[in-house]
Amino acid sequence: MLKARASRLGVADRVSIVGEQANPYPYIAAADVCVTPSGIEAFGRSTLEYMLVGKPVVASEGGGSAELVVPGETGFLFNPDETGALAESLAAYASEPRLLEAHAAAAAQRAGSLMSHDFSNLAAIERLKHTATLEPYRLPNIARYWFALPGHYFSAGAGQRITVSFLLTRVRGRVANLVRRPLGAIRRRLRR
Repeated sequence: MLKARASRLGVADRVSIVGEQANPYPYIAAADVCVTPSGIEAFGRSTLEYMLVGKPVVASEGGGSAELVVPGETGFLFNPDETGALAESLAAYASEPRLLEAHAAAAAQRAGSLMSHDFSNLAAIERLKHTATLEPYRLPNIARYWFALPGHYFSAGAGQRITVSFLLTRVRGRVANLVRRPLGAIRRRLRR
């Protein structure tokens, strides 16, 4: 499908689809810029790997890569639903070699700092241990206000329609569970 699309667009002679590679490093090293279009990524490992070898990254703004790429400094971010932004970012690199070089150097530097002790698992564990020894944190007044809002809302009668709807949903769900798994529903009820 991708090869057919490349043919339709007249770029088939400039596109190589190599498939999954056991060692992608030669392809990364040969690239000027790397693209991470995934919108669902918890961390963005491939993005960090690209940056570690000094490649600017054009990445989706919806995944873990968005935390790694500094837009306009180490690469660009784009909305996966707007492919025009991806094309504009790649065109910027194609037309401005100095921008490509600056972002490549900044990407390598940022990746190095992200791999430093300050961001390591050991540092995170040290921070957690330290935090556990601190005096418990009191909620600021604004947080108490926000947490009290639902009670005020419902006590004023404004939430009555929502409450009835919520209760009907709960009753339907419980009846459905009772019909589908009667023993499990009874056991849960008895445990409560």
